[in-house]
Amino acid sequence: MESLTALLVIITAVYVCFTYLILRANLKAVDAMHLQIQASTRPYVNFDLVPDGPLIEARLWNTGTTAALNVEIDTTPPISAAYPRLPQSTHLANAKVAFLAPKKEMKEFVGSWHELEQQNAKLKFKVLIKYRDSAGKIYGPEEILIDLEGFGAIPYIGRPNIPEELKRIAD
Repeated sequence: MESLTALLVIITAVYVCFTYLILRANLKAVDAMHLQIQASTRPYVNFDLVPDGPLIEARLWNTGTTAALNVEIDTTPPISAAYPRLPQSTHLANAKVAFLAPKKEMKEFVGSWHELEQQNAKLKFKVLIKYRDSAGKIYGPEEILIDLEGFGAIPYIGRPNIPEELKRIAD
């Protein structure tokens, strides 16, 4: 009889050990699911300088499923927009955006290749983006490296040279 009791105690102990291992595995699975849910319901903010023929646009967009708040963008070196003979800091590249809705994009004209090269001959920029979600969780600073050096040599067939076209129109 005592041997049966000892056997039952051993079987119960093994059963408890396996139950504990299953519990730990389930807790890890729940943590992984929680991280997946957080990742799928957060904002993801991106910034880029996009060549469009001889012109450059700054683009800021949110690919996430929730709004990004207090978006701060800091570019090194700073990017200035070349508005008619009056260089000034761009709104997107060196400023704060209070609200960026999910799946939305903001664009800003920066200037021509020539104007951007005058600011930074290497055409390489480091961008730091910091923002928060509606729950107050802060993301960033996230670093993005932009290298436009190779894009300047790409020919744009059929696209007018904007400065020449403007001069021709003025004459």
